[in-house]
Amino acid sequence: MIINQQYVELAGDTLNKVAISLELEVEALTHRITSIYETIEILRTYRVDELVDLLRKEGYRFPFNPDDLVSYYKDLSRVSTRAKTLIVELETKTAMLAKQHDSKGAEKIGRDHFESWLVVLSKFMGHNLNPDELTVARYATIMKHYNSHCEQLKAQTNGKKRPHR
Repeated sequence: MIINQQYVELAGDTLNKVAISLELEVEALTHRITSIYETIEILRTYRVDELVDLLRKEGYRFPFNPDDLVSYYKDLSRVSTRAKTLIVELETKTAMLAKQHDSKGAEKIGRDHFESWLVVLSKFMGHNLNPDELTVARYATIMKHYNSHCEQLKAQTNGKKRPHR
């Protein structure tokens, strides 16, 4: 994911930037929700001041008074109820991400994708590009040149019919 993110930033691909941003938000929300609910479960059994502080840093400013167990458990339940808004936000972001992936097509970008592009770019460059020596920045630069070249060819051929042979 990190290499793909670096490539997208260097290549300037806006659609992929949006998708990566959403992926990072989904990942962060997932970790945040898991942390909150696991903290609640631990605090139902053990009183740990550091975990209470963690909930307060998340914005849950309840007393969490261990001397009043009824109130303490109600505070934990209120945290759980309010954290459900994060689950709704996660579901919304996940749906947006799925829609983003659908709009880009079903192609999953992985190693095979880059390897097939290396073949195309090697032909374009006139020599074999070694994947072990190619940096992400260089790959993105070559890809930009290739796309620019394709756009120039497209502009030159628009309006001109090729003769039949």
